[in-house]
Amino acid sequence: MSNGYLHPAYATSLSEYGTPRHLPLSGTWVLARRIEGTPYYDGRGLYPLTCCRDWSRLGEDMASLEDLVSLVFVADPFGHSTTEDLLFLDKYSPYKYHCYVDTKLPCTPSEHHLRAAKRARERLDHVTYVPHPHCILDDWMRLYSNLIDHHNIEGIAAFSESAFATQLRVPGIAAWVATLDQEIVSILLWYIQSPWVAYYHLGASSQKGYEVGASHALFQAAITSLNSHVRYISLGGSSGLSQKEDGLTRFKKGWAPITRTSYLCGKILRPDIYENLSKDKEGEYFPLYRTPQEEKKI
Repeated sequence: MSNGYLHPAYATSLSEYGTPRHLPLSGTWVLARRIEGTPYYDGRGLYPLTCCRDWSRLGEDMASLEDLVSLVFVADPFGHSTTEDLLFLDKYSPYKYHCYVDTKLPCTPSEHHLRAAKRARERLDHVTYVPHPHCILDDWMRLYSNLIDHHNIEGIAAFSESAFATQLRVPGIAAWVATLDQEIVSILLWYIQSPWVAYYHLGASSQKGYEVGASHALFQAAITSLNSHVRYISLGGSSGLSQKEDGLTRFKKGWAPITRTSYLCGKILRPDIYENLSKDKEGEYFPLYRTPQEEKKI
């Protein structure tokens, strides 16, 4: 059975946002959700990426979704998909840049990041790999609550404690923690789908963690450790496709200077109903009958 984003337990962790459905031919999962004010349902991929064991079978799997009006998802940029695999889609557009390390190529973090990591290690008590992440659920919730408040996170990315209780037990989960004055001040979570790719899932810090730059020490430790286990180490997406880099993108590129593009994908499964729900709506958003304000985050 596959680990990380492909494991059924990860899909279950998101059941507050839809009913998980397994697509057996491609080996992926989607969430079926009610379209408010209608008797209809549509589907969305798992957050933050849709991964498939066999992308060439995804189109066939759509036959099992005839009760859904449409499906929208972000395709894994490290999946083994080809253009031909996705020709059946109605929507296929660039979404975000994903920074990553190719462990077969030489890659040196920026001097700024190396200095910041060194300063953080000198101030921290410990930077440690945690073999059983479910044991640090309380500390994680404390730190993630701080992140939610700091960045006004809403929607599916504002995971509940119940969701995290499940995610921290999903096979393939890996965690690194930083402690200061005998208190956990920063945590990074990853999903490892060995031997191919390790995905940075989430990270959070306390105010003390931010002040000492604990995340620099944690990213250095995690990337160093993962380097011998997978081909690719993905630090996740940028905030968009703008050529102007924001702080998040600069931070990620300091560790992983090369990028791949993820694509926002959509399929209209019931054209008559889709057209009726979308009448008088304009724009490039998919599905057109929903709005970015409804979704918050894909």
